[in-house]
Amino acid sequence: MSNGVIDGLKAVGARKVAVATAYNEEINDRLRAFLIEHGLTPVVVTGLGIEAIVDVDRVTQADLTEFGVRVRESAPDADSLLVSCGGFRTLEIIAPLEARTGVPVISSMPHGLWAGARLVGLDGSAPGYGRLLSRRA
Repeated sequence: MSNGVIDGLKAVGARKVAVATAYNEEINDRLRAFLIEHGLTPVVVTGLGIEAIVDVDRVTQADLTEFGVRVRESAPDADSLLVSCGGFRTLEIIAPLEARTGVPVISSMPHGLWAGARLVGLDGSAPGYGRLLSRRA
């Protein structure tokens, strides 16, 4: 998933990233460093402070959409939004988040799968699920 996130961010031309996560500050700091190592600038990294995997299921798609919008609004100079947590169900909210935030949205699981599909020679496209996934390779 990590490689998929980086590949996805680079594919949409991201440089300054607003990051919405499930994580606590320790994990957010590690993610921030990881993004910097890959040449990206995390403008803001905001987490929900979730530490138990079972708590991820308590975050609804509506909650996650509103959280993503708030994180993006807190970083108006960001050119992209990363929603980071492989447990979040984000495929269905990518396009609505892009519509509301005006920037490409990359998310752990959908874009991890996209990158995996590309590794085995498929294009990984999923039309209707955001800018990057709607593209044909």
